[in-house]
Amino acid sequence: MKHKSRLVVLFASLALAACGPVKPTPVSSNTASDPVTETSQNTNTSEVVETSEEEKTSESSKTSEQKTSSEQKTSSEQKTSSEQKTSSSQTKTSSSEQKTSSSQAETPVQAGTFEITTDLNEVKKIHTDRQATYLAYTGDYATMNANDYPGGTEFLSDPNSVKLAWNHTPVSGKTVKNYAVKFGMKADLSDAYEVKGTTAKSIDLINVWLGTNYFKVIAYYTDGTSAASDIKTFKVDETAPRNLKIEGLTNCRDLGGRKTEDGGTIKQGLLYRTSGNNFQTKSSNVEGKGKINAAGKEEMTNHLKVKTEINVNGSTSYNLNLSGTTVKDFFMDYGGNAAHHFSRNAESVKDYFECIANANNYPAYFHCRIGTDRTGLCSILTNGLLGVPLNEVYQDYLFSNFGNIEEKRYIGSAAGQDNIENYCNQILAMEGATFKNKVYNMLLACGLSRSTLDSVINNLTEGTKAQNNDAGQVALTADKLTLEGGQSLSKGDGSRNNPDNYVVMNSSSKGVSLKVNAEKAFKGQIVAYLGNSDYSSSKKIENYVSATVSGNAITKKSQTFQEAGMGNVNNRVNYYPVILGTYDFPAGESVVKVVGSANSNPINLGTLCVFGAGGDNVGTTDPVTPPTTDPTEPETPPATGDATSYELAIENTVDGLKTSSDRFTKNGNPAYATWNLPADIKAGKYTVAISAKLTQTNNDSHNSQTISDKYTVAVDDVTTSVTTTSTYGDLWTGTEFKYGDIVDVDIPTGAKQIKLNWIGSGYTTYVSGIKLTSK
Repeated sequence: MKHKSRLVVLFASLALAACGPVKPTPVSSNTASDPVTETSQNTNTSEVVETSEEEKTSESSKTSEQKTSSEQKTSSEQKTSSEQKTSSSQTKTSSSEQKTSSSQAETPVQAGTFEITTDLNEVKKIHTDRQATYLAYTGDYATMNANDYPGGTEFLSDPNSVKLAWNHTPVSGKTVKNYAVKFGMKADLSDAYEVKGTTAKSIDLINVWLGTNYFKVIAYYTDGTSAASDIKTFKVDETAPRNLKIEGLTNCRDLGGRKTEDGGTIKQGLLYRTSGNNFQTKSSNVEGKGKINAAGKEEMTNHLKVKTEINVNGSTSYNLNLSGTTVKDFFMDYGGNAAHHFSRNAESVKDYFECIANANNYPAYFHCRIGTDRTGLCSILTNGLLGVPLNEVYQDYLFSNFGNIEEKRYIGSAAGQDNIENYCNQILAMEGATFKNKVYNMLLACGLSRSTLDSVINNLTEGTKAQNNDAGQVALTADKLTLEGGQSLSKGDGSRNNPDNYVVMNSSSKGVSLKVNAEKAFKGQIVAYLGNSDYSSSKKIENYVSATVSGNAITKKSQTFQEAGMGNVNNRVNYYPVILGTYDFPAGESVVKVVGSANSNPINLGTLCVFGAGGDNVGTTDPVTPPTTDPTEPETPPATGDATSYELAIENTVDGLKTSSDRFTKNGNPAYATWNLPADIKAGKYTVAISAKLTQTNNDSHNSQTISDKYTVAVDDVTTSVTTTSTYGDLWTGTEFKYGDIVDVDIPTGAKQIKLNWIGSGYTTYVSGIKLTSK
């Protein structure tokens, strides 16, 4: 029966050949015409087994007539054959599938049409010899000899390319116009990027993925048709980093690909670190060497598919402003009298993490000027939070010396103020069982919520996520603390000078407190997010802020303002988590109280935290007054179909526009207003209504203006265009209108802020309130 089946195929092939060549189906650059499809997953496996047995007949047993028949198979027949493969056989990564022999029976190709001549069994190396030597170092990178890494003055950070070569016999009567290769991480090439070549039968691929890459070769013919090889794979050495070549930039790499200490992997293709545009100061910024060129833009937008640019440099001159991307400027200072970049820029660090907590912002890339120091800080904290081992955190930091960063970066005293040891030592002083737990606690102490940090971890990790981060820490921002002795709450002005809320610690009779309910006794560390503009090497924190637990003194950590990370940064207040001391908490209820002093130049407090030593479970706190659960954690959303509507009115509250100086103007500043969302708001869809007042009286010109042309609404970093078709005339009476519905928005778990952006032109507008009503 098998022999008869083979003859049937032979005669069918000869009959088709007699009718002339069959026109191949053109291959779209976005939709792969390949054997791996969802529909093929239901194919009967017995058919595949029979085909496989027939194809395993040795080449020596084939007659020349059969070989000719095989070469004359049409594109249509080949597609049918490949569609009969099961999903499991298509996606296996066994060595048999990676064989490169053109006679390989278990990987049917367009018979005799494509033959991949590159050895696909060989693991490809994207790191240059010098990079590979550096990455193979088995010692402690924190003490690595500076002679063992480059000097930061050359373009040495680019990866090697991977060359793919093939032989191809065009379909009869066809002439090749050019070849192309589509490659990606997914077996069906749904994520593929197409690299176009010439009529040469090879292409060099750059910025391939660590691990398995799927690809196919496409021949485009002069008559507009095309033919493609089967999907095959090649392997790339999985040693991180996945360094990137972006023409015009330097020091570029994917944070993805690294293994975490919990056994997970950071996802590739989501978060990149780069230099900025026009980064060179010691040479001219020519395209391709200091200034991104067309090839670099193509790589960023169409291959890496970036959506969000995060600039942590103070100057927008380094922005790439790529087409189709959203630019977010989180200004970080360089210089000043603070201990390091983190202690200068903790509020901007918070902005960065809130941005990457939003899955809608990916893929994203972040940069400063040369992508080393401020970019390096963001990488240290991100890698640490995700669970990258500390030694690799150092390794990644020093890898920047392969870029043209214009001067060498060191570790230790030679590095000066901006030394990774400074960052890491401050983090290591924080309580936590591992470095990742300490980073988690450090960021909690800055005022970031658990939901924000957990979202970052979930967004960027595949496999096992970072474990045991939440040890029941009590971390409350100023607006959630109990105010003592007539203490008042101050509001942030929306700039990076202050957190959203803080208290001025200017009296020993006034302060803040939080309640801790411990399930068992534990040794606790008390940390406060403190702000001041003094960088004194003689003034002691303990003389300006003191803490007690249930009336008992704590074991104070004696430190100067300078040692605690305080400092003047361009004449603004500088915030940083400061360890006040430790206390042996008993089981049950305790009250932590922090007060200030009557000294001049009082310290501000934005967050108060209690962390268990070594990750011990602390317990819970009360969110009301005094607080029962951590109020930074939102309540569970109501069940679908809950008849009780949840209505939240945010009118003239935190950050609302209240005075004549706070308004939207035609070309004014600010051009937006923000309101903090209550911590207990439930996730779900809400209708946004605004209450507004205009400076002009009601008139025909205003009546006809459409509100959707005037505003957009953002929940955290997700912007929604106003959808109402209403005009001012539909909603207002005289010079104001009261709560006109303008758009529906989704408020996710952990959302912190709603923003109303003024995008229109025209008269000055005062917005007095926002109301959210659940759908």
